Order: sequence, then structure tokens, then C-alpha cells
Amino acid sequence: MIFGKTKKPQKQWFLNVLLLLFALPAATQSNDVLAKSFYLKAEKNFKIKQYTYVIDNLDKVVEYLGNTNPKVEVLYVKTYLKRKDYQRTDLHLKKYFEMADEGQDDYMKMLEYVAEVKEKLEAFKKENERLEKIISGIEKGKFTDPRDGQYYPIITIKNPDNENKLTIMARDLNYEMEGSTLYSPTIDKYKYGRLYDWEAAINACPPGWHLPSDNEWKLLIELIGGKSNAGKILKSKNDWTKYRDYEVKQGANDIGFNAIGSGAKKSYGRPTPPANLNGMYLNQMATYWSSDRKYKGTQGDRYYHASTWLLHSYRNDIINQTITPIKNSYYSCRCFKD
Repeated sequence: MIFGKTKKPQKQWFLNVLLLLFALPAATQSNDVLAKSFYLKAEKNFKIKQYTYVIDNLDKVVEYLGNTNPKVEVLYVKTYLKRKDYQRTDLHLKKYFEMADEGQDDYMKMLEYVAEVKEKLEAFKKENERLEKIISGIEKGKFTDPRDGQYYPIITIKNPDNENKLTIMARDLNYEMEGSTLYSPTIDKYKYGRLYDWEAAINACPPGWHLPSDNEWKLLIELIGGKSNAGKILKSKNDWTKYRDYEVKQGANDIGFNAIGSGAKKSYGRPTPPANLNGMYLNQMATYWSSDRKYKGTQGDRYYHASTWLLHSYRNDIINQTITPIKNSYYSCRCFKD
């Protein structure tokens, strides 16, 4: 007796499992089970918006099955739509209709996606043509800061629809002043620049230059096609590294902005000297100050906030964040010409 039961039912259960295993070819059975397991993982990932893992798990499903099927293609389509990757969405829509029939549950919804993706691809093509025109019209130059003799590459971006243009430094500012700090004593300051608190940042740019406002950041982002792909266009090609378990997305540096993950220094408590703060997010995040100041709360300077613009190693977009405590935060500066 074991826990009041005989061993006989356990033996019978074991024999039944053996019979089931020998009833099907082992490799086929194993692959089918694994494929189903990865598909269930993909569905779970989709529900919690982990789209990179959805794709990884669906790829495993196809690998173990040796082919694809309409159910798998539906999840591919939905995932790439969420990621706004319309070219891959179109590819998997075509695969779906090669094997699906009108009686399947998702057929009508997939037809709706065809029209949506067609419209998005046409808009994408027009935006690409506009971006190519902007890129071809970029003027490159150099600027020497008269305060310390440092050299900065600069880019001038012209609006193809009017005479407006933006001239921007193509490297993070590296002017030493009170309220600024290096990420670390050993950092290459000519590559990563210095980090500034907001009150230093608004006065850090050389004569004839200034810290850009939110409106100027928005103008730049609008010129290059909007927030959703701005990160890819602005980020450098090879400098970004993995953040947690997220897939690294290097930039294309299409306009020569050359954003690198300069990191940050930050404390959520009382104002702290920058020398006492540890650097964080090097090669994983770039955070740029805006000149726009926000107010939140009633307890004095500690609760003043300013606007920032963030680029991440695992994202292709740019994020505007306005909840940064000024006194405790040290971020990068990009100077725009007056």
C-alpha cells in the first residue's frame, strides 16, 4: 500500500501511457506536442503585448510542424499589425489566403485586413518617398564651440513642402559647467557627451544655439514621418545594446542625427550631487531635455518637472515624457540653431 492505495492503478496508468506512445511515431507525436505548446505560448504573449515573443514562438511552431497553417498565419498577421510592420503583414496575409477557405472563422476579418494593409502600404510608400527627398537634401557641416574649442558635426534638414529648415548638432553636447556630469569617469566624453540637470541644460548651448522646445522636437519628428518610426531614423547603427530581455533594434541613422544611448543619472529622492549618483542605461537609452517646463504639485522646487524625449534600444519610436524631476535628473542635450 502507498498512501492507502495499491500499486495496481499506477501500473495500469503507466501501461496506458506506453500503449499511447507506441501507437504513434515518436518523432511526429513529439513535434506536434511541441508545436502546440509553442502556439499556446504565442497566444499568451499576444494577450500581454509581448509581440517579439509571439513571433519567436510562431517561428518555433512552423519549425516543428514543418509547414504553416491558417491558424498560425492569423496570429502572425495580427502580431505584425500591432507592430505596424505592414510589409510582413502583407506577406502573411498572402500565405493565409493560399491555404484558407471562405468557411473559416477568420476569413472575413482577414479580408478586412487586406484593405487596411493596402492603404497603409500606399501611405508608407509615399512617406518613404518624402523621407528620401528630405535625406537627399540634408546639408552637413561643422561647428566649433567658441567657449572651449570643441568641434561638433551639424546637419541642416529642409522641409520639402516649404522653405523651413532645422539645423541641429549631430552629437550630444559636451560642455563642462556647473550642473553637468559625466556618465562615469572613464566614459568617452567626446562620444557620449555630458549629462545635465534641466537648469544647466537650458543655458548649456553655445551662443547662437539653444535647447529645443517641445514644438521644435515635434517639428523634427513630423519632418521624418512621425513618432512611430522616429527612433529608428534618429538612432545610430551599431551602438545600442540589450535592455532586459527585449530584442535590440539598432537604428538606421538616416538623417545623420546619430543618437546613441548616452544613459542617465537619476535619483527619486532628495536632490543628490551627481558625483554620488550611479549611471544607468548606457547604450540602452537616450534621453534629451526639452526647454519646456511643467509644474506639478505644491511643495516647492522638487516638484517642478520638465519635458524629455526618449529613445530606447528595443523600440523604433520616440517617447515624450513629462514627469522628470528636474533637480534629481541628469540627461543629454542636443542643441538647435537659433
